[in-house]
Amino acid sequence: MQDDYGNQIPTLPQMWDRMNEFQKELKINSEATSRIENNTAELIQTFHDFKGAFRVLSWIGKLAIPFTAIIALYITIKSGITPK
Repeated sequence: MQDDYGNQIPTLPQMWDRMNEFQKELKINSEATSRIENNTAELIQTFHDFKGAFRVLSWIGKLAIPFTAIIALYITIKSGITPK
């Protein structure tokens, strides 16, 4: 049997076979997606750890600026160099 455009209309057993094949492919795809998710979870955790590390390094950098200025002032005073 054909439709108005000349395409073959599948029979009911053919449609069931297609549906079963689709379900098998969907299961394979779902398993692959699950494997990819499990494999990338560690990588995502590493990125989150790096984000935290850079945040801490930023805080250390913000603290280092005034600390460096205080040390420079101390060394200047101890060495007896007067400002011009």
